[in-house]
Amino acid sequence: MSHLLERRFVQCPFSRAEGYLAESLSAASESGHPETIRLHVTFREINLEKDVLVSYAPGQDPMHLEHPWKITWVPAGGGPYPDLNGTLTVRAAEDYSSCNLELEGDYEPPLGAPGQVFDALVGRRIATNTAQIFLEEIAGRMEARYRQEEAQKA
Repeated sequence: MSHLLERRFVQCPFSRAEGYLAESLSAASESGHPETIRLHVTFREINLEKDVLVSYAPGQDPMHLEHPWKITWVPAGGGPYPDLNGTLTVRAAEDYSSCNLELEGDYEPPLGAPGQVFDALVGRRIATNTAQIFLEEIAGRMEARYRQEEAQKA
C-alpha cells in the first residue's frame, strides 16, 4: 500500500473555501454517479492521460473543526492503474486570506510485486504529479469563484 499526501495553497479565505468546495462536490456526490475526470501528467517528456471515475461523499472530522470529503477514484476501463481512496480537505492557513487544499489517500500499486517496484522507481512520482494536477484544477475553480464574488462587491 502506498500513501499519498499533497497540498495546494489556495488564495481564498478558509471561511469561504469550505463552502466553495462543498458546493462543487455536493452535486457530484448527490447524483450517485461518479464523475469522469481526465487526468493528464507529463513525466520526463512522456504525456500520460487516463480517465478516472471519481466519487465524493461527505466525511467526518471527529474534532468537528474541518469538513473533509471522502474521495475515491477508479481508472475508467481498467488497466494497470491504481485505485485511490482518501480525503480531500480544506485547511486553514496562517493568515485569513488563504487556505490549503489537501489530498491524502492510499493506493495499491497494481500487478503485485512488479507494480510495487514500478511504484518505487517511477509510479510514485506519477501519482504525486497527478494529485498535484487534480488539486490545481479544484483550487483554480475555488479561486475563480472567490475573485468573481469579490469583483461583484466593487
